[in-house]
Amino acid sequence: MNIFNYTDYQEFLKDYFNYRKKCDAYFSYRFLSQKINIDPGLLNKIINGKMHLSDKNVMGIADFCFTSERQKTYFQLLVKYSKAKNPREIRLNFEKLMAFKRSSFYKVKKKQYEFYQEWTGPNFPRWVVIQIQHANPYYD
Repeated sequence: MNIFNYTDYQEFLKDYFNYRKKCDAYFSYRFLSQKINIDPGLLNKIINGKMHLSDKNVMGIADFCFTSERQKTYFQLLVKYSKAKNPREIRLNFEKLMAFKRSSFYKVKKKQYEFYQEWTGPNFPRWVVIQIQHANPYYD
């Protein structure tokens, strides 16, 4: 699970919880709440979007879910963004979130560059794959 794909910390926590529950049979609200020192009922309300995380519990969850400081900081920003009340604060936190996202660009090798340089040429591979599905398999 990539935290940088989320703009809502509660949505992330819900997905994280469901993922861990599938992987580890022992994982539960009670288990997680014991690890981060929070009431299980309160944790349930937070994950289901009925309440926000308090500032003192943010780092507990961040420390449990993430290993890198970058991920922990992004999670803290997600919480601040979700709890922001005025438009200026919302915009400011959103801009900080977007600055944390990594770009998906990478440097291509010279042969790759040359290959795509002539993408309109006759040597560029072209395929069209069409799969037609009909309710009646004898349809003509």
